[in-house]
Amino acid sequence: MVGINFGGEPQEPLRYLIDGSKEPGPRNRRAEMWDRSREWLNAPGGADIPDLDSLHSDACGPGYSYDVNQRLLLESKEHMRARGIRSPDEWDAVALTFAEPVKDVPSRGRQGRSLHQFEWDPSEAFESPWATGTERYTPSERADIAWHSERLRRRALGLP
Repeated sequence: MVGINFGGEPQEPLRYLIDGSKEPGPRNRRAEMWDRSREWLNAPGGADIPDLDSLHSDACGPGYSYDVNQRLLLESKEHMRARGIRSPDEWDAVALTFAEPVKDVPSRGRQGRSLHQFEWDPSEAFESPWATGTERYTPSERADIAWHSERLRRRALGLP
């Protein structure tokens, strides 16, 4: 189990774009996880979430802005309450599934149980066009990570 400090520093304070340039990332872990969930929803394959009004309103509830350094900042829950909007607890639970990448580790022992290993190294986790050729994961490992991450998210949302 990994504790997550929503107000802590993001894992990726800078984003590297396809052309090799950089842009500011999110202001804190909460904004980072919510932004990752937004990217998941906007992915070409789409995302299949339950058709629940409470879940949809949670996902759309908080406003956002950018700080003086152009980092993404989500509206605080206190400001949301002042606007008469409830705390987005259900989407916070979904966003927490984006806190750490998940990598499946080959089964060990006689039980054949699958173990999971939680790892994150932003400088080595993903292949990029300007990579040095010393990437941490092979393409098949990245596909496994993506598949298992999606499986865990679907389980967290109660989907098959």
